Amino acid sequence: MPPTPIPPRGPKKPGTMLIDLDRATMLDVMTERQLLTASAQRLAPVLSQEAGAGFLSRVGLPHYEGLFVMVSPLVDDPEAFERGAVEPEDEPTVLEWQGRSLLLIGYTVLRDAGLYVDRATGEVFAAPGAEDEYELVNTDVSSLAMVLLTIQREIPEPFRGEYDTAACAAAVRATVDPLDPVPFGTSGSLWNEYFDSFLY
Repeated sequence: MPPTPIPPRGPKKPGTMLIDLDRATMLDVMTERQLLTASAQRLAPVLSQEAGAGFLSRVGLPHYEGLFVMVSPLVDDPEAFERGAVEPEDEPTVLEWQGRSLLLIGYTVLRDAGLYVDRATGEVFAAPGAEDEYELVNTDVSSLAMVLLTIQREIPEPFRGEYDTAACAAAVRATVDPLDPVPFGTSGSLWNEYFDSFLY
């Protein structure tokens, strides 16, 4: 499969996304059914960070075999429930942690972690299970989307094919690192764990 074009990246400006990703680029790698978008109307009361909210509602995030599932109070597509791409929740969850206000947007099978967006900065944090420990995993949701997109490009059918996981990991990191050093910046990071333990 041809490599995903690397979007331009400059210094992140307030009110913008780190990576210039659009829906068409995502759909070069996946189908509409594999993308999860949030409802702009449902996001408005809980996420004032306009760039992040706009990205979640217009571009979306890949579901990719459960590597990301969106919480039900935010999801825009009723059919996503039937695909197992939604985690039922009664209402939007907002937590306060070390002076940050974090909105739960979904979960990942990695560490059974919740994924949260900082409502002020747009940064993405992960919290494993019920632990009150939050790890910065992406600079913003465009970076989260890029990680998921690139993994899906390199490993399109994780349970139905054999892959050189070391080569796939190197290709994903080579694409993501120049755009955002956060996801693979430490050896024990959430996204490094995907290749270090989830696939091996």
